[in-house]
Amino acid sequence: MSFEVLSEKGLAWPLVRESLQENNTIENMERIFKAAKTHGFEVFISPHYFYPTDKERVVSNLLTIPRARTTGQLDGLLKATIEKSTQPILGCTIQAAEAGEMIGAAQAVMIAEMPATTLRDAVLSHPTMVEGFNALFAAL
Repeated sequence: MSFEVLSEKGLAWPLVRESLQENNTIENMERIFKAAKTHGFEVFISPHYFYPTDKERVVSNLLTIPRARTTGQLDGLLKATIEKSTQPILGCTIQAAEAGEMIGAAQAVMIAEMPATTLRDAVLSHPTMVEGFNALFAAL
């Protein structure tokens, strides 16, 4: 989901296509990943930054999530990049227990091309980590 800028089907593709193609960015990244794998290096990827005038980045800690409070697993954060006008989720980073459960919900909304407010307004199972999206997108 962090690769919305690298996929022709990604929401940000029209904004970056020319630059990626001119600089052979995708081919160069593939070359770097192959070299890293060959030499036993781990690769860590950071979400792409969008300028604040174009996008909105929302961040939340886990204290707002009932399930995290119930289990005591409060370490981590939720972060998403949202396009301001129509509010699709362009990228989402989850560093938390049960992140796999949460990323599936964000991915479904992204694939369906629904706005982030879909997760904000949803009545979600309680107590689950997915409820964190209610708070994450509360300001939208």
